[in-house]
Amino acid sequence: MAKDAWQLNGKLALVTGGTKGIGFSVAEEILALGGIVHVVARDADLLQNRLDSWRKQGFESFGTAADITVAGELFLPSIPAPCL
Repeated sequence: MAKDAWQLNGKLALVTGGTKGIGFSVAEEILALGGIVHVVARDADLLQNRLDSWRKQGFESFGTAADITVAGELFLPSIPAPCL
């Protein structure tokens, strides 16, 4: 299937581990296809760097610094209205 057939315009994806490795690649691909990402990652500084970079490129991205393996640590703010 041709890549042009895939479009995620306006779709919101939650990506865990989205600042490194496979998670980063997944987030980048979703953004490239027109999607919006909310990345959850443990390293707050790296997360902010990634979000800043994506936003400078014109991508819509959000993030939460948390370790999803720790019960009660993850809190996601309400999803922006355009994503509903």
